[in-house]
Amino acid sequence: MRKFTLTVLVLLVSVFFLTQSTFSQSILVVDRDGSSWAPADFTDCWPWYMDALDANGYTYDYHEVMDGGDDGPDAATMMGYDIVIWFTGEVWSGGHTTTPNDELNLGTFLDAGGALFFSGQDYLWDRYPSAGNFSAGEFPYDYLGLRSASQDVWVIVDPDVLAVTGHGLAEGMSFEFHDIFTADKEGLFVDEITDHAGVDLFEVTAPSPGLCAVQYEIRSFKSVFTAADFAAITDAGAQADLMAAIVGYFTGGGGVCEDFDALTVGAGVAEQLGGYWTTWSGGPADDAMVTDVQSHSPDNSFVVDAGAVDLIFQFGDDPISSGQWLYSHYIYVPTGFSGYFNVQTEPTPGIGWNLELYFDDDGTGYFGGQASENFVYDMDTWIMVEINYDFDTDLAQVLFDGVLILEFVNDMTI
Repeated sequence: MRKFTLTVLVLLVSVFFLTQSTFSQSILVVDRDGSSWAPADFTDCWPWYMDALDANGYTYDYHEVMDGGDDGPDAATMMGYDIVIWFTGEVWSGGHTTTPNDELNLGTFLDAGGALFFSGQDYLWDRYPSAGNFSAGEFPYDYLGLRSASQDVWVIVDPDVLAVTGHGLAEGMSFEFHDIFTADKEGLFVDEITDHAGVDLFEVTAPSPGLCAVQYEIRSFKSVFTAADFAAITDAGAQADLMAAIVGYFTGGGGVCEDFDALTVGAGVAEQLGGYWTTWSGGPADDAMVTDVQSHSPDNSFVVDAGAVDLIFQFGDDPISSGQWLYSHYIYVPTGFSGYFNVQTEPTPGIGWNLELYFDDDGTGYFGGQASENFVYDMDTWIMVEINYDFDTDLAQVLFDGVLILEFVNDMTI
């Protein structure tokens, strides 16, 4: 059985952040955070969402609702997208988090097979102030999987934080939320989800235990709901990783997102992670070591140096021959050094070569395998490298920080 194999053999190229997910997502972001409404002085949450989307190289359209009484995009507009990201910031009353029409339109979008990431700190307080329990026919019950909630269980004001552990699509992640909101509504007001029909997502570990987010999948749609505002996550790297995991869950690509911050510095990557992580030799001699000297997001990366490292990640047991797939990692090449990695088509190293990327020590580089073009890149900085494979059209693309560097015909089934 063939496997999609990535081999990394680079000279002092640090960090590896990996996601494997479907590439052909189209995203609409709906901003109902009230930051542009008069006379309210609500915090503008959009920059945090934008940074997380941009960090992953996603393309998206942005729609800001300019008045609390206005509806968001209609159902026909939303059905032109695969994913809707809807956030409400510190807006908390008057039907301003969603209007009744918004709920109907979102329901229509989801019934048609859409996916919704809903970050709604006070959505339940605004639209369902007596909940409590939710019933069939109500949006939280039908489309978010909620059965009951307790409102404002956690009130977080600086310097306090809300600490959570991830489950479901966020398995292995942990992060904190802090107060980003204005004096109009000081603090984070976070609801506890006390019963639901979905999958636990964010388990609160401090200041007291409970659940504040859930992922839900039924019939033809998927949704993610969090009562702790995504924009309030303290670490930008964690936000980017979580956004990648959510989009990967929605697009059904069987996403892989390794948490290198959980690894022990000075020990090997394949040694600690196991699974599809291995080395060219199959043993520890060419494993890559985890380091905290340099990283894209706190605290760890791994260093591949001196040609002694041959780290391999295998993308599953089944052949990949259809659909759209995205591979990405961050890479850092210091001045005076060079780097290299490749994509292979067979589980045995060295048999099937799909694409090779050579990063020379002068800021230039070139491709091998199925492409022979040259490129330039920035040294001494983190670069997100993405390789998009569309097996239905036999095309592939390479992007650096979201900029198209190469498009080539991919005639290999991997």
